Amino acid sequence: MDTFIYSLIRITLMVLIFRGIMRLMGGGGFFTRSFKKPKPQSTTPSQSEDTEVNEKKPEPPKMVNDEVTKEPIAETKAYILVDNDGKRRYFAEWDSRQLYIQSKLKLE
Repeated sequence: MDTFIYSLIRITLMVLIFRGIMRLMGGGGFFTRSFKKPKPQSTTPSQSEDTEVNEKKPEPPKMVNDEVTKEPIAETKAYILVDNDGKRRYFAEWDSRQLYIQSKLKLE
């Protein structure tokens, strides 16, 4: 039984060494895996124009005005405050938001 295991290990080792030598030499399609390279797709001017038309261009951000400074800002970058009436108020800076809140508290 020991001789069988020893022979099996020896054969495996010889195959691995032979395979390594073949890979170093760059030969042997049987011992190395080859992957097919994808063929580049030929693009004609009409195909490239179609892809440009189908691509959506990003829409410009919705602009809103600051309640205190009246400067235009993008809605995505504004600080938003919802009044008791449910109306949205937009602010460019946190400080202008705080000023608006303080002015509303003074009026009440």
